[in-house]
Amino acid sequence: MKISVIAHPGAKRNIVRKEIDILTGKEVYHVFTSSKAVEGSANDAIIVLLADFFNIKKYQMRLVSGEKWRKKIIEIIEKQ
Repeated sequence: MKISVIAHPGAKRNIVRKEIDILTGKEVYHVFTSSKAVEGSANDAIIVLLADFFNIKKYQMRLVSGEKWRKKIIEIIEKQ
């Protein structure tokens, strides 16, 4: 399963907020992290926050696209 994520690095608190995009009707996850967008530390924090949100392990998530952008696609690898 792939999810759309919009990153908000440098936020005051670490929060995951799920919203429905008005135009497309698809789920979008806004991830607010206090980590700065330096050398991938914000991406690592986003993976940790989303893993906790979905109650899965970090290794079950993979950044597909958006390594250097706010809009990201993350794949959740289901257990077999």
